[in-house]
Amino acid sequence: MHKKHIKILTIAFALTMLLGMTTVVSAETNPSNSGSTSITLTPSGRAVTNTDSTILPPKVTNTKYPNVVAKIYSEEISGAQLTSRIALIKRDYERSNKPKADTQYEQIALQQLVRRALINHEVQVRGITTSEEDAATAATKSVQYLMNLDNNNIYKKQFLEMIKEMGYSSPNQYETDPIIIGFYQEHLNSAKLEKQVVKEILPPTDNEVDSYLAAHGIKNNSSISDEIKQKVKISLYQQRQSAYWTNFTQKLIDGNNYNLFVNVNIHSIN
Repeated sequence: MHKKHIKILTIAFALTMLLGMTTVVSAETNPSNSGSTSITLTPSGRAVTNTDSTILPPKVTNTKYPNVVAKIYSEEISGAQLTSRIALIKRDYERSNKPKADTQYEQIALQQLVRRALINHEVQVRGITTSEEDAATAATKSVQYLMNLDNNNIYKKQFLEMIKEMGYSSPNQYETDPIIIGFYQEHLNSAKLEKQVVKEILPPTDNEVDSYLAAHGIKNNSSISDEIKQKVKISLYQQRQSAYWTNFTQKLIDGNNYNLFVNVNIHSIN
């Protein structure tokens, strides 16, 4: 893979996580607010790549791994991609004061890359698609959201720093780059897959909400407004969906429908 593409891959993942508070803006309409654009990309209300870092890695060179470290169906993961991903994850953990062993960074990085490729394959198998127009709209709305934030906002600052490091002269140049639009297509496709996967999950009942509140010391439910109960129900529902999606993607990894050319265990991360 060309070095520029690897760097763009890194920033595309990073931007997705920068938008974790709202996620990549979808082109779907929010049924609860007719005419408005929904900001939730996934059913569980989180960013597609919620395990990806928000910080760009330092400039790194692959000196440890072979040119190809994994092959998932027809997609190959390069040693350069893995090296860059490890640096990204390591910096993120260290800045969070949660350092791990180098072998753990390696496991996490490779697992993320393999998971992404397996999700892409599942998207293809199911015939899920997103038009370039919809992806471009999502890119534009995401960038517009960031640019409308206060100039001192940390997310806006990080975004502007990232596109500058990438060599873009403006946010518009970034959002209209065909490669970036392609990554938005990928993320939107992943969101559609997740929506399909979790649709069989039922929302919690009122009794389950009451039981949850009681378990957290709130036994007199008459003192809790319907609005609060509804928020609790939505939160529990999203947790169920997120857990189900995580289990689904873990099953993809456990299916072993890929080849690894490095001695790294991605099934069980210590």
